[in-house]
Parts: sequence; C-alpha cells; structure tokens
Amino acid sequence: MRLTPDSTAASSYGRRPSPPLRAIPLLTALLCLVVFAVESVCRGQELTAAPPAIAPLGQQPALSTLPAEPLAPTLFPPPGAGPALAPAVDDHIVLEMLPFGVLWEPPIANQREPRCYAIFNSMGLIDTAIGADFSLGRIGPASHKDEGFEADVFAAAFTRFDERRAFACADYRVGCPLTFAANDWQYKLSYEHTSSHLGDDAVMDLESQWAQGIPAAPARKFCRDEIVLGIARRFWDQLRVYGQVGCSFSNNADANGFKIVNDVWRYDWGVEWTPPRHSQQQSGPYAAFDMDLRDEQNYVPNVTIEAGWQWRVRRGRDSAARLGVEYYNGDSPFGAYILEHETWWGFIASYDW
Repeated sequence: MRLTPDSTAASSYGRRPSPPLRAIPLLTALLCLVVFAVESVCRGQELTAAPPAIAPLGQQPALSTLPAEPLAPTLFPPPGAGPALAPAVDDHIVLEMLPFGVLWEPPIANQREPRCYAIFNSMGLIDTAIGADFSLGRIGPASHKDEGFEADVFAAAFTRFDERRAFACADYRVGCPLTFAANDWQYKLSYEHTSSHLGDDAVMDLESQWAQGIPAAPARKFCRDEIVLGIARRFWDQLRVYGQVGCSFSNNADANGFKIVNDVWRYDWGVEWTPPRHSQQQSGPYAAFDMDLRDEQNYVPNVTIEAGWQWRVRRGRDSAARLGVEYYNGDSPFGAYILEHETWWGFIASYDW
C-alpha cells in the first residue's frame, strides 16, 4: 500500500495518544502537590515544636538543684552566666582626719554662731563677726560623707561699732562640739565659752563721763561657760528644724561684783529653708527664723528673721555665701549690754566657712 503525504502526516500528527499517556501530566501534578503538602506539614511541626526546647524563665531549674561544682577563679564570667552584678557599695567604717565640712551646720539666723558676717542696721551700728567651725576628725561610713561621729572646734569674735564708727564692744566665743549625724538627724553635745568686753573707745567714753560727773551706766562683766545639747531634723533636703539648750556652770558678775541673777539656762530654736544640699543647684533663695531665750534676760524672746539669696561654694566642702535682709527684736546679743532692748533691721552679708 502506498502512503501519500497526507496520510503520513495524519498518521504522525493527527493521531490521538492512548488514555494512559494522557494521564501522565495529571498524575505528575498531583504528585507534586502531595510532596509540597507533606513538606509544609513537616516544616510546620518543626516550627511549633522548636519553642518548648527553650524553657521559659520561670521554669528554669533552681540554683539549689544544680550540681555543685567548684568554679575556677576567672576574671570574666562564664558564657551564658547572664549580666554581671553591679559592684557592692563600700560601707565600711573609716576614720578621716580633718575632713571637709561639718555634720552639725551652725543655724543661719542665730546671733552667736561661728561664721563671718557684717550687718549694717537701722540704728546706725555695724556688727561684724569673724569665725568658723572646723572638723578635727570623723568616723563614719565611707559611702556617706554626711553621717557618723565627729569632733569639731570653733572660734568666733563678734564686734560692734557705734555711730561714730568707734569700737564699742566685743564678744568672744570658743567651743568643742561632739556631733553625730544619721539619715536626716543631727545631734550636738558641746562645751562652749562666751566672754564679753567693752571696746577701748567705749571705756574711754565712760571714764570721760565719770570725770565730768555725768552719770553713766557701769560696764558689765559677762562670762558664760556652758554645756550645750542640740538636735536638728532636715526635711526634703532643704527644710531644717532645730533646737538647743545650754546649761551654764559659771558665775556672772557686774562691775561692782554683784552676781547677775538667773544666768543658768538658755534655749534656742528655729526653722530655716535653703536650696537643696544634694543637687546641682548652686544658688537660690533662703529664709531663716530663730528665737533665743535666756535666764539673764528674764526669758525675753530674742527674735531674728533673715531672708535673701544664698550661693553654695563647692570646693571640697559645702561652704555658703549669703546676701540678705535681717530683722532683730529683743535684748542685746552683746554681753556688755544684755539688759538693753534693741529693735532694728539691716543688710547682712555672711559666709559659712
């Protein structure tokens, strides 16, 4: 039989494949889908099963259940030991000689605390003071410089010049306080000595008046040796409340040798507000109130109110300079004139060394 070109083409291209050959592409596609599905399921099981391999933090075994093994000394923590702990605070007790600052801060508005100041008052008088309080030694925690036991010494000279700028009188004070501070509390136990003297110009004026037959008040001798107990409490690092009581064991006598009656007890208390000590604030307003009550003055309230601006000088210790206005109402703070009443206001510049 002879094949024609048309019949050859029909036999090679136009003939349909058998049924098994037509199912091969479909079976291949189905097999690919099955393999893809099985692979996806297996991968999903691995992902879900992975987290339980790392137990939560709360389910980690306790340290007590871990086997105790001696650890070799090393400069670095072993891998996986977690972050290193912060170094412990050094709280051991140390002895420091001549430390900066004092644990008991002299009250700001008290007229007889050791500091340097100058007051120009409305009576035309000028009152000055030169003095300071120094620490000899302190025993306390190394990490808290404002706590512990401390031995101090102070000295101050208070002078007054009259309207003619003549030297009228002077009071001299020295003391040896033992102080203690913890948290916001401060305590003081101190021996303090005060003596008062007339100035040379005042003595010459009295002698001149006596020579001319002019009545003049005799000069008074005033001397006080006392034991002083003080306590103070600080709130919010800027408000301080304090109180002091002094008991004298010396005898005061005037120029004629007569003892001044009731010269044993004295009381002093006050409130002061200053910029915070433990802050970066170097200056700010301040205000202080002080009331002094004395036996020798029949417990007349000697009131001092002071307000102004304070600068804290940080040169290894917290020194403070102040400019302000002061008001005083009471008997004279000078021993030579303790029975004379004074009321004045003035400008004050002071410095706590």
